Amino acid sequence: MARRWSTTHDEAAALSSRGANRLVLGSGHNIQIEKPDVVVAAVTEVVAAVRAKAAAKTDEKQPIAPAPEKQELLRYINMLV
Repeated sequence: MARRWSTTHDEAAALSSRGANRLVLGSGHNIQIEKPDVVVAAVTEVVAAVRAKAAAKTDEKQPIAPAPEKQELLRYINMLV
């Protein structure tokens, strides 16, 4: 069964050019509660990638909002559960 889940997750990740199936030991369906630092790191990674792409596309020097603080992201994650 675990192999089937892994294969399904790999297929879902492959739908995006930036998709990734990351196995996080010690977490289950409530990763946001069990491993919030991993979730915060993943969100921060996505935000950084989007900002880098946007910065590369613009010729104007526009200020980019700072990345959300770790505590702010954790607070938001906890509101979702």
